[in-house]
Amino acid sequence: MGVDPDLLEVGTQLRTTRERQGLSLEQVAESTHIRIAFLAALEEGRVGALPGEVFVKGFTRIYGNVLGLDGAALVETLKQGQRVRHPVAPPAEGPAAARRRMRARRKVLRARRRPARRGRGLLLGILAVLILVAAGATLWHLFHGRRSLGPITGTASTSSAAAAGASQSGTSARQGPSLEVASRQQASDGWHLAYLVGGQTDIRLTLEWQGGTRTRRWVDGATQYTDEVLQQGTGQVRYQAQHQLEVEVWDPAVLTAVRIDGMPAPSLPPPDGQKLWLEASLATLPGTSTA
Repeated sequence: MGVDPDLLEVGTQLRTTRERQGLSLEQVAESTHIRIAFLAALEEGRVGALPGEVFVKGFTRIYGNVLGLDGAALVETLKQGQRVRHPVAPPAEGPAAARRRMRARRKVLRARRRPARRGRGLLLGILAVLILVAAGATLWHLFHGRRSLGPITGTASTSSAAAAGASQSGTSARQGPSLEVASRQQASDGWHLAYLVGGQTDIRLTLEWQGGTRTRRWVDGATQYTDEVLQQGTGQVRYQAQHQLEVEVWDPAVLTAVRIDGMPAPSLPPPDGQKLWLEASLATLPGTSTA
């Protein structure tokens, strides 16, 4: 591409002034919103690499003003085809022009400091994310690692009809298992149901599903859980414990049956998208025996 002598003279002055101020083409491009390739072509007088005469004049004026030169005088020099052999002195400027020039200078200085600030900001952001992740993991293990309803104390009352029948017959116990709802509540992490099982020597929880979900279980008060994936399709799984069993079901909507020691689990909540926590504990219920 050809080099225009007059444009080269003006471009040389722009480059010399920029280098004297310690500015890079990237910083000037960020301040002027002119492509680096066009700024370089302007400094080297390569008129063929610039989009057109109107753009050449506009680029020259903006570039000169940002450097503190008289951009309009530089453009006039190009129009007249005269060589610029001495720095163009800026004309006397009023307060408004002085404020505009100072704003342009501050913008350039901010652009020079911005890369370092961005680097520090990125590092601080990464550090903050790591701290939040570590804190979240700690809180999860503390509060969600085992969301048990706690040990169930006392005994559950049987129905009045069963109690009356036992009293009238004069027997102190009846044979066969019993299942009572100890508590039922909805919390932020899902539905919690606790059952008391009577007349049994262990606990067996059976889940039947159609679809696929995930479960976690805690056996006999253990703090560590066992994770299991119920594969897509139709299936059945049985969990067993000696005296206490807790099972977390991530998606209870896929369950087709829930049985505890062969008895259907009562009071199951509707499938509302929340997790289901099932806890069963052995207890001696009135009117039952473990023999």
